[in-house]
Amino acid sequence: MNYYKRLDKEKRKELKKEFLSVEDSTVYKKCNKIFIISILGIVLSLIAGAFDFIFKNGVLNYIVDGVLLVFCIVILFLMNSSKSKEINKYALKKKKTK
Repeated sequence: MNYYKRLDKEKRKELKKEFLSVEDSTVYKKCNKIFIISILGIVLSLIAGAFDFIFKNGVLNYIVDGVLLVFCIVILFLMNSSKSKEINKYALKKKKTK
């Protein structure tokens, strides 16, 4: 069960703000950085694919762009789930201490 997702919007905001101020959030912050980098990788692979299509480059370039796109999408989903797991762990720990 995801306890954090079941909270109302205001409590989630307060909990997230509190979570980002403690030392336990280093994994969350690093996952967030990787999440942003994967978004940039997706944009880069789409732009590279467009250039390959416009300038009629070889099949190898399409394959590299496709692998980059798939890899970045997988990392995006993994980092998103990892971020939610970390904040959920903190929310459960905070619930137990109350």
